[in-house]
This record gives sequence, C-alpha cells and structure tokens, in this order.
Amino acid sequence: MLRLDHVTVAVRDVDAAVEQISGTTGARFTAPVEAFPGARAQVAYFGAGFLEVIAAADSDKLRTTQLGRAFAEFAESREGIFGVALDITGGMAAFVEEAKKRGVAYVGPWRQQAPLEDGSFIPFGTAFIRHDMPWLIEYERSRTWDSPLSLCGVDVAAADPLVQVRQYRQAYRLPEPASIGASAYEWELARGMIRLLPQEKGPAGFAAVTIADAEREYRIGFTPEAGMEIAVSALERTR
Repeated sequence: MLRLDHVTVAVRDVDAAVEQISGTTGARFTAPVEAFPGARAQVAYFGAGFLEVIAAADSDKLRTTQLGRAFAEFAESREGIFGVALDITGGMAAFVEEAKKRGVAYVGPWRQQAPLEDGSFIPFGTAFIRHDMPWLIEYERSRTWDSPLSLCGVDVAAADPLVQVRQYRQAYRLPEPASIGASAYEWELARGMIRLLPQEKGPAGFAAVTIADAEREYRIGFTPEAGMEIAVSALERTR
C-alpha cells in the first residue's frame, strides 16, 4: 500500500516561502530545523502528511553528503519541488528486493532519522531510484498531527507521459492509471494522488503539489519566470 507522505520544496529564502504559503493557505509551520547538514527547513504538518520547505544554509556543509550534493545541484538551478515521498506499508525491504529482481535500480533501503523542532527524531527507512521520481519511506512508528489541511496530490510534468507511466508502474507496482485528458494520467493512492501531465513549459519533473482544507484547494506550483505561484480554487460540495 502506497500513500503520499510528504513533498520537499527547494527555495532560496525559507522565510519568504513560508510567509507566502502560510498567508495564502493558513498552514502552520514549525520553527526552523536542520533537515540535513547545511540545509535550513521549516515544515507544515497536515494530519498524516507534510510539506517541507528547504533552502541551502551552508554550501560547503551541504556538499558533505550525497543528499546535500543532490539538493545543492537542484537548488542552484531553480526553485521547485525537489522530492516526493511515498509511505509504504507491508515491508519496504521485501518491496525493494522484489523490484530489484525486475530490474528496478533502487538504492537502499537504509535507515535515517528526521529532526523535529523539539529536538527529538523520527526514525525511518528509505529507498530511491533517482531524485526526479518519488522515493519510498517507511516509519518505525505511526504519527499524526492536528491540522485542517490535507496533502492531496502531486503533478508531474512528463516529456513522454506514456514512457513515464511504464516507469511508475514498474517501480511502484501501480495499476493502469485513469486517463484524465490528452496524454494525461492519474493514480489514486491509498492517500493522495499522482498525476502525470504533458510537459508544456518549464522543466520536466515534479511540477506542483496540491493541499486542501474543507472549502478550498491550493495548488502550489513553480515557473522559471515567477517562481512560486499558488492557485486557489473552491471545492465542489457534494449534496
């Protein structure tokens, strides 16, 4: 079972990004933490998922780890969604081992821990294929937070959506996606969704994340010209 767990956004100014997101959506962010060496982050928790906003704080320190080097390379070129994590239940090690037998080039799994603002840590396991595809995460203990917002979905801009569909199905053992338009596809996960959309402008890869409260949906996207843009729309009410 796969659930959308969190989205990591790379920005140049954490304070400005947090102000823009919280001012538009009402999201409450934690105090700053060091997400990994050399990276400053603030996190908004949404019930059972979260949004992480990160900026480089120490470029030399950032390049001391593999994750930091990958983040530095991404963040120096643009602002945008650096990573998407899918929470896996039922055993990551077995899932990854079976995928490797089918030729999927997963790296891991290995153990890590995420810092919390109270100084404690959440231990978890992780595995990834490459940084432009969702990585897997498995927590040692469940965690939930009190928030009116929910993490709803991620849009992925694909140069060739059909090729991307095959890659996602092989990597994550997903069924055939629903067709939602010309060369556009969608998977409903156990929590949240992934949409593959034709690349129109901007780079291929993660294009936008959607969060919602009881009345509105907020699509947080990025363009080379304007940086972060948040589109707000009213949710349709069911009778």
